[in-house]
Amino acid sequence: MKKVIQFIVLIFAAGLLTFSCKKDLVSTDSKDKLTFSNDSIFFDTIFSTVGSSTHKFKVYNKNDKKIIISSISLKNAGSSFFILNIDGVSGSSHKNVEIGANDSIFIFAAVTIDPQNTNTPYVVEDQILFETNGNAQDIDLVAWGQRAIFHKAPTGFSAFAIGNEFWNSDTPHVVYGIGVVDEGKLLTITQGAKIHFHNGAALYVNKNASLKILGSKAEPVIIQGDRLDPDYEEVPGQWQGIYLSPLSKDNRINYAIIKNGTIGVQADTVNGSSPTLLLRNSWIRNMSQIGLFGRGATIEAYNSLITNCGTYCAALTLGGNYQFFHCTIGNYWEGFTARKTPALVVNNWFQAASLQVIPRDLAKADFHNCIIYGNLAGEVTLSKADGAQFNFLFNHCLLKTDPEKTITTGVEYVGCIINKDPKFINSKTDYNLDAGSPALQKGDLSVVTNNFANLSNDREGTSRTDGPNPDMGALEKQ
Repeated sequence: MKKVIQFIVLIFAAGLLTFSCKKDLVSTDSKDKLTFSNDSIFFDTIFSTVGSSTHKFKVYNKNDKKIIISSISLKNAGSSFFILNIDGVSGSSHKNVEIGANDSIFIFAAVTIDPQNTNTPYVVEDQILFETNGNAQDIDLVAWGQRAIFHKAPTGFSAFAIGNEFWNSDTPHVVYGIGVVDEGKLLTITQGAKIHFHNGAALYVNKNASLKILGSKAEPVIIQGDRLDPDYEEVPGQWQGIYLSPLSKDNRINYAIIKNGTIGVQADTVNGSSPTLLLRNSWIRNMSQIGLFGRGATIEAYNSLITNCGTYCAALTLGGNYQFFHCTIGNYWEGFTARKTPALVVNNWFQAASLQVIPRDLAKADFHNCIIYGNLAGEVTLSKADGAQFNFLFNHCLLKTDPEKTITTGVEYVGCIINKDPKFINSKTDYNLDAGSPALQKGDLSVVTNNFANLSNDREGTSRTDGPNPDMGALEKQ
């Protein structure tokens, strides 16, 4: 019996030794990777004075063997705002960090910010780089270098809800992910507010919800990406866009500059006579795809510019009801790819998944005292499908058209100027009319008198009633 017990003890001891040896084995297999509690670390503290914030996260080894991380380092180690602390040791780089089998470690990441330093960008970013068994993995670090209000989705989500909120001008707002104005709610953006969208971010206005952007001549609302260094000042495609969903209501944009996104504003199909969007005194520019995208919507636009977009400045599709008064649509796109589409397209159809063309009524697409021009041979495309209304009017407009594709002699063209250069002061930056412009005093005065509250002055405050007739376009020559 004594020998049996000794034998059992030896077996048990051998098992413990085997298990212990297995625990001490080090993996060199490239398939054995790390996992993390977070793939991005956001430092959303609002710094009002010089200060720091620290976040911790876990690094897991979910394998049956020990892992040795050969390197943990900050990508921008020499110039980073961040610092790492592992096992009580601070630094921008750590070597040979061990994690036992099926174990984890904490890493503390800290950032120090002086928000009063105007040389510090809004977005302060870095990456933690991990090298293990030949694998390269990383975690993003994102903080805000100047005082800002940070709107972002909860961990694990790509969207977040917006209730009845005011986004005011006292502090810039930075959006990460997709902000959704919840059903029945109102987001109001007040004059002078600055809204910055991170890469891929967007604003979506839900059913029965509303967006009101209430800028002023002295303090317009500025909506753009969050990269404000000079190299990104006029780079398109930095964020997604503003999407007004079907049955969103009473959306108003007044004195806003919306730039450098993918789609500036998309207004989707809605039933009813009230405008899906009332756009006034605004400038949508430098979108990688479309400036203003109407999809069967009801849109009224006054005193506004839509310029330099990668496909269309204005795409008015799926039928709808559109009215433009004293607007300038100018496309002189010089992006990464050559533009092949006109500044303006209007149609009364959509294509189903089966590729069948489905006609939809275009109740109205009226342009009064507008300029539609650009650097292609034709900048106006009208695409009509039989079986639905196709009503349009160009009243005292300056248009650039391809005569082989667009006939401009019908009753839909009243007092128009065709294919004469409007002579903008600068087709990239300044759409005021030069002294020799053919559009000077060629507008229809009754358009102004019939919409006096909206059109008596242009968006810069210049009167349209000082001469015999107003100028065409959004900007009146002083």
